[in-house]
Amino acid sequence: MRCILHIGSEKTGSKAIQRAGWRGKETLAQFGIAISDVAGRSNNRKLAAYLQPRHDDGFYKDNRILTEQDRRAFFAGFEDDLATEFDIARRAGQSVLLTSEFFHSRLTTPDSIAALKHLLDRSFDDCLVIVYLREQSALLRSAYSTSVKSGDSRDFAQFAAAARVGNPYYDHLVAMRPWRDVFGKDRLNIRIYDRDHLRGGDILTDFYAIVAPGLDVARLPQLAEDTNAALGNFGLAIGRRINAAFPRYKANGEMCDIRYHLAQALIQSDLGRSGGTAIAEAQEIHDRFDATNRAFAREFLGRDDNPFRPPRPRGEEGVVDLARMTTQIDDFAAALMNELRQAISPPTDDRPPVPPAPPPPAPPPAARGLVERIGTLVRWPGTRRTRHRHQDGPGNDPA
Repeated sequence: MRCILHIGSEKTGSKAIQRAGWRGKETLAQFGIAISDVAGRSNNRKLAAYLQPRHDDGFYKDNRILTEQDRRAFFAGFEDDLATEFDIARRAGQSVLLTSEFFHSRLTTPDSIAALKHLLDRSFDDCLVIVYLREQSALLRSAYSTSVKSGDSRDFAQFAAAARVGNPYYDHLVAMRPWRDVFGKDRLNIRIYDRDHLRGGDILTDFYAIVAPGLDVARLPQLAEDTNAALGNFGLAIGRRINAAFPRYKANGEMCDIRYHLAQALIQSDLGRSGGTAIAEAQEIHDRFDATNRAFAREFLGRDDNPFRPPRPRGEEGVVDLARMTTQIDDFAAALMNELRQAISPPTDDRPPVPPAPPPPAPPPAARGLVERIGTLVRWPGTRRTRHRHQDGPGNDPA
């Protein structure tokens, strides 16, 4: 019996892979592939959390696992339930697909990876490990967007300090050595997350060609194009202010529902995706990892070059339309206040919900001043001398 273990990494289309597999599990079953429910619905993060050496991340906080006693209670019977699920797949003649980017980002020690293999060896005769790896500057920018969406209020410079050689989240050589040592190099399928390296230039086509050869991925439900879109530099600035005012967790450990509603309003707005995604440090970061990327390529890919192409030079990402930006700000502010009112005073059965804000009128000439004031607040150069160029990078993000 075979296990197909997809370990991520983060920011390489894992959510699309998981959503397509979970919603299309009946289709995958026709190709002899079973999807695990016990390991975590859609994203098998529960299994990664069970084995990770540190218990202080969002999974434990979100599930109110505060003590070792809480942990034992939460995972009571977990291994037995997994074994039962795997046995059902074996009797049906199916392989099992396990997928979570948190295998890569949370199981970073030889012992934790060995514990995973030991658990899988109880049920499987063979295990194929699939991992997608991304160029470090692109990984950093995308990870920062996700972190702000999740409640981070740090500025980019603080967040970027972790992007250093030796950190397994960013250093692919350091990350993959223990996986090779535990599972064996011949059981690793290492993919470069770049359209030029993916079959059909698409992550789903590439992944499911490995997992279920012959499957037409069009048969699998897919994410809406902008479901997991990154925040633009404008959205990052606003998001950090929201997170600073309303931290993700309250003093009692519960999640802050107000922050959640405000963040969702931002994420779903055009304004939140405005401002471009380029970072000024991209080339420097690429150069920083050049030597370790070449060593990684020699050890794992049998080549001597850097397999990750350098970032594209920064350029203009669009001319700023002040009137359109004003409308977006007005729409966003109305949606934000509506979300805030409902979060603070949710409607009851005897009180009608707050109606959605009406469409804003065409912005008056004076509205340009509003744009410039907000632009100044977030250090966005949408003012007199630079309003025709939209600069990118963390320098536009308020400290």
